[in-house]
Amino acid sequence: MVKITDVKAYPLIIPMLEKTPLAPQGDTSSYHLLVKVFTDEGIVGYGKLSASLRGPWRRSSTRSSNRLSWGRTPPKSKDSGNSCTPRLPLRPHGLPLHAISGVEVALWDILGKYRNVPLYELLGGACRDKVRAYASMHKYDKPEDVAAIALRCLKDGYTAFKLHQRDIRSVETARQALGPGFPL
Repeated sequence: MVKITDVKAYPLIIPMLEKTPLAPQGDTSSYHLLVKVFTDEGIVGYGKLSASLRGPWRRSSTRSSNRLSWGRTPPKSKDSGNSCTPRLPLRPHGLPLHAISGVEVALWDILGKYRNVPLYELLGGACRDKVRAYASMHKYDKPEDVAAIALRCLKDGYTAFKLHQRDIRSVETARQALGPGFPL
C-alpha cells in the first residue's frame, strides 16, 4: 500500500492583468498554493488550492496539510472522495478546508498514477466528450467593473461567465453587457 511520506506547499502568486479593476480588497494578484504529496513508492501527486488570504495563510496551509496527511494512504475508490475529513473531530471550514482540498486533489492524482488510469475513470467514467471553458472573476464592489470584465471576457472568446456577485445590480449590469443568451 502506498503511504504518504511528505507534503510540500508552494505559493503561487499570479499578477492580474494591468487593465483589470482592483477587487474590493485591493488585490493586484491571485493567490494559490501548489501542493505536492510524496509517497514511499516515488509517486508524487499534485493539488492546487486558492484563497484570498496572504502571508500566514501559506505557512498555516502547509502545516495543516502536512499534519492531516502524514502516513495516510490515497483514496481506495470513487466512494472515498472525502478521505481526510472524517478523521477530524470537527467539520473543517475556512483555512483547514482549503488545506484539505489541495491534499485531496493530490491524493486522487496519486491514485490515478498508481493504478495507471485517468482520474475521470476513478470518479465513475466520462460524463461528456467536451467541457466548456468559462471565465471566472473576482467579486467586485462596482457593477460597472463587473460589466467591463464581462465584456473583456466576451471579446477574449469565452462563451460562459461565472459571477461571484451577490447583489442584483451587478448581475443585471453583466446581463445587459453580455446580452440575454450568454450563460452566467
